[in-house]
Amino acid sequence: MTFFILSFIVGALFMVMPFLARRWLNRKFQLPKGLFWKAGFASMFVGALHITVLGNIEAVWPQLDQWPDLAQSAFLGLVSGLFLELGRYITLDRFMRHVRNRPSALGFACGWAGVPLFFLGILTVISVFGMQALVQVKDIPSSFPQADTQQIQLLKDAQSQAQEYAQGNPLKALSPLFDNSALVLIDFALTLFMVLGLRQNQTRYAWAAVGIRTLTSGTIYFLAPMYNFSAEIASLVFAISALIFIFRLKKLPAEPV
Repeated sequence: MTFFILSFIVGALFMVMPFLARRWLNRKFQLPKGLFWKAGFASMFVGALHITVLGNIEAVWPQLDQWPDLAQSAFLGLVSGLFLELGRYITLDRFMRHVRNRPSALGFACGWAGVPLFFLGILTVISVFGMQALVQVKDIPSSFPQADTQQIQLLKDAQSQAQEYAQGNPLKALSPLFDNSALVLIDFALTLFMVLGLRQNQTRYAWAAVGIRTLTSGTIYFLAPMYNFSAEIASLVFAISALIFIFRLKKLPAEPV
């Protein structure tokens, strides 16, 4: 039960935090109208392409499953870097050319990271209620008389997983909070980094961002299956590094003449 309560709190935080951050930034900088949602939906479009590729990559390239875990993680990290960071670069370079200073970059990052986080929070809360309901079911076949054999098996597997979560370490419910908080801070840092490169007309910043995303995502992919909080520790290190960069980059340089 504790796991579900903590998961619900995490989902609720995901839903609220982006709008609190947007409100604070708007009060401080008076950001352009609509920047939050435009950046957010651009991020969701890029993310959907990224997830589609990751979801089908093993079907297209079955040999990938035979690679060592480290090599697989590095490759998946590279895919993430290419899609997410080049997608961010194209969005900023082609469609949001007014985002060229620190306030607008922070506003863009708030939407780019915050809108997907909001929808993730909705899905988290829904899944909590779904898992809690499944745990309470005593006899799945009689409770779902219209379900066929395959659907019954899927429901039983989902129930077993929900029971495993309920009986396991409740602190695992906080893992998404650590991971996504780190990802949000990395998005803020990489947006500032990307805008810095765009102001100097230097595409090398975009490729450096690809490398940074490859490193961070590949590390999380590699550590996540270990279930020993090593992924959370890595996320914390990345989050602190991103936060230091955000605060140190107080002013973006002027555009070249």
